[in-house]
Amino acid sequence: MLRSLVLAALLLSPAAHADAPPPPPGVVVVDATGTVPEVVQRLINGIAKRKISLVARTPHHEAAEKAGLSMRQSVVVLFGNPKIGTPAMNAAPLMALDLPLRVLVYEDADGTTRLAYKDPVWLATRHGIAELPQIATMAEVLGALTAEAAAK
Repeated sequence: MLRSLVLAALLLSPAAHADAPPPPPGVVVVDATGTVPEVVQRLINGIAKRKISLVARTPHHEAAEKAGLSMRQSVVVLFGNPKIGTPAMNAAPLMALDLPLRVLVYEDADGTTRLAYKDPVWLATRHGIAELPQIATMAEVLGALTAEAAAK
């Protein structure tokens, strides 16, 4: 039985197929032009241009390398604006688990650079605060930032 489960997991894993599985509900994935460092820099430039606070840049692949492991390039960029995020967290304190906003820039198994983020409307619905106007602002900003970062 265990052997069958392991075999099924291997056959269904993304590495076993050229096509990646669709993203989970609430996750938006955008194909990008350029390398991960180039796309990360365009994303950071867009954040700065909008005078949004850059909170952190976490290169997961570098941490993996330091631990003696290999990993395709993968960088999470966290950013936010307290004037937008605070009302959401006041309305639903657990929203703080998903804020500040973040975008993952990564190299997929096929070598394509992609950006991924949690849809703020989906997050707000999950937290029961979809009616807040700040949620639409978050969604607009994330859409614009990732579209700019994805284009050359």
